[in-house]
Amino acid sequence: MRLVYEYTNTLQDYLTQHGLCNPDAYHIARRMHYRFLVLPLWAMFLGVVAALLANNALFAYFIIAAVGFPLCASIPFAARYRWALERSLGSNAPTEIRLEVTEDGMHETVEGIQSFVPWSSVRRFEVFHETIFVALAANRWAIIPRRSLSPSSDRFGDLIRVLQERTVMGHSGGSDAAEPSAEARPTVRVDRP
Repeated sequence: MRLVYEYTNTLQDYLTQHGLCNPDAYHIARRMHYRFLVLPLWAMFLGVVAALLANNALFAYFIIAAVGFPLCASIPFAARYRWALERSLGSNAPTEIRLEVTEDGMHETVEGIQSFVPWSSVRRFEVFHETIFVALAANRWAIIPRRSLSPSSDRFGDLIRVLQERTVMGHSGGSDAAEPSAEARPTVRVDRP
């Protein structure tokens, strides 16, 4: 058996991996962001009410301009979150990758650097947004996006089939052998549109 895949990893692939590994991160960050907006909004409201009670409309306008406009600018959270996430991931330029899947494991070549992953180091995989994410030992990942596969690559489904065959952990030992942990079991999740 020998399968060959040539593809490109882009910043979008790393963002998708972050979403896969941290599915609740966006919701938690959004909740905290809006929670921090409550105090300035409340202070602005009290300041405007106090200014209006003192018949000082100019000061009320000043409070709205100084506090209200910056708060309104921070309300669309999704764009701010993506911008912060892109900055935290750094400037990942598109990377050309060649992956060979053989009987002994996976051979990856990135910009002339070759690495080898034996099947025993493949922990699990998931198909998420038309991309195969292969979790490896030492918290490493192989990311194979279907959209950027070269025409000369083998079929996407063949890689899924091989991963299903190779990542199933068998029981070893006697009758008291424990069920493999969730991390050891392969995970296949296919998102449907």
